[in-house]
Amino acid sequence: MAGAGLEPGRYVVLHAGASSPTRRWPAARYAAVGDALAADGWDVVLTGVPGERDISAAVRARMTAPVTDLTGATSLGGLAALLRDCAALIGNDTGSAHLAAAVGARSVTVFLPGDPVRWAHRGPRHRAVVADVGCAPCPHLVCPIDFRCAASVRPAAVLAAVHEVLGEEDAR
Repeated sequence: MAGAGLEPGRYVVLHAGASSPTRRWPAARYAAVGDALAADGWDVVLTGVPGERDISAAVRARMTAPVTDLTGATSLGGLAALLRDCAALIGNDTGSAHLAAAVGARSVTVFLPGDPVRWAHRGPRHRAVVADVGCAPCPHLVCPIDFRCAASVRPAAVLAAVHEVLGEEDAR
């Protein structure tokens, strides 16, 4: 964190990757959330495994605000420490959301086809933003129709959830 110039509690983490394409909220939407949070005064960090570098690069290319890209640059333990000290994780329904919960981090998880009843973390430090479509949850790894679940989740809904988990004392 020190090498990246990150101060504990002063940055948010965007984790745009996921092993299944249907669990990936579009890069442009992550970029919109990242830009809005940067405008609120947060440092923005991108994370992911080495195989997700293209996904993070797509988010970074769409952002206008500065962003620290640590995709592929952390071990699992390093990611855990990064999440432990962040203000909040914004990510897909994937392992990073579970790791954030395990280390006590605040999180906002975007559920597209995934089942939030089964997988969402509960409590005041976590929010699930869920696709509003009749076909979700679904079991497909590749959407057989038009990926309407991704289009149904708006950046404004994710930002509202982030502001909720951050609480009044953390608002910038």
